[in-house]
Amino acid sequence: MNITSEHPKEHNLGKLALAVCLGGTLLAVAIGLAEPLIGKDAPIWAFLLFVAFQVAALVLGIITRAQPLGRASAIVSAIFLLIALAIVAMWPVMRTGRSSGAPEPPTDTVPRETEAPKK
Repeated sequence: MNITSEHPKEHNLGKLALAVCLGGTLLAVAIGLAEPLIGKDAPIWAFLLFVAFQVAALVLGIITRAQPLGRASAIVSAIFLLIALAIVAMWPVMRTGRSSGAPEPPTDTVPRETEAPKK
């Protein structure tokens, strides 16, 4: 008989954690790429779905951190969540080309004098 100290249910949770992590990433990418079919809000929903799957994978990974797959899931989902946080932090800069705290560039408020017609 093969007797292991590991409960089969816990081993399956480690696999589930990694599957949620990688499956959520693939699903979010697929939804983001299907923007013409889904609509203009597809990237936003894909990002929110990605974050939800990564949080779930992180929780499952922490619960099953004794197993290698659970530990891998926790590490990978934590890295993905840090990347997502960096994207959210840089979003205003990427959209406008400048940070939200930066002052507005000076505009030419003084009207230019036009040349008077020559007589």
